[in-house]
Amino acid sequence: MPQKSEPDRLVRQAPYAWFDPCERNLEFNVSKSPFNDKDIRYAISYAIDRAQVVAIAYGGNSLPSKSPFPNYGGLSRYVKLAEDAGLYTKYPVGTYNLDAAAKIMTDKGYTKGSDGYYQKGGQSIAFDLVTPNYPEIVAVGQVVAEQLQSFGINATQRKEDPGVFDVALHNGTVDAWIGWEMCGSVNEALSSLNTLNNFYLVPTGTRADTNFWRWDNAEYSKIMTDWAKLALDDPNNDKAFLQAYEIYLRELPVIPVAQAIKMIAFDKTYWTNWPSVDNNYIQPPTWWQ
Repeated sequence: MPQKSEPDRLVRQAPYAWFDPCERNLEFNVSKSPFNDKDIRYAISYAIDRAQVVAIAYGGNSLPSKSPFPNYGGLSRYVKLAEDAGLYTKYPVGTYNLDAAAKIMTDKGYTKGSDGYYQKGGQSIAFDLVTPNYPEIVAVGQVVAEQLQSFGINATQRKEDPGVFDVALHNGTVDAWIGWEMCGSVNEALSSLNTLNNFYLVPTGTRADTNFWRWDNAEYSKIMTDWAKLALDDPNNDKAFLQAYEIYLRELPVIPVAQAIKMIAFDKTYWTNWPSVDNNYIQPPTWWQ
């Protein structure tokens, strides 16, 4: 009998899926308390077990994320550049460390109340973690909210109709959400990082087209504006990246959580030449073509 051939795959090693260019983040309106405090943002980041997010929300078929970039070769170079420069040692984004999270809360004057939540002056940190009602985003939000609850931050997941969420996102009336709004870069780092440029900053209540986080850092934005003037082959690109990325890691206005995947099947019975790992001529999601 003839041997049954292995089907073409977009990828040939687990996870057998295509990485979406928009990885998933925990995001905030950082003009609002307590999210305007980078230390609180770091405590929240330390309290997130990204490996558990991947295991539960993605069934193990994804990767934790410690950067705002998709897991693409051209962008992995930038993450390694930051690692080699010691930035992830100095700013351990992506690390799950409940002791470090608890120390930050204690240093900020918070103590755990009888209800198990950190509080200061009789007030606990409580917020709705909004997720647009897409199954993947909802699943990520459920795990993150439960992890923060377990740590002592009263985060409650709230699902929103995507249209309602979109209006709130643009107007800045949502405080915390699971999102992908730093999406942009696929082979260079500028596009994603430039979404945080204060050039795009507008007040809460005014529609924003980007910088939905209302983050305002003049030093970072000056670097981004100057960097955008460089040609792609300019040797100063890496220097500009490291300068901007150190500020991003230090301030952590957006918390990376996990890579997003798309599992897409094609049938070759009638049509062939679908994109695959060997013929990756276009993104495989048909709704993007």
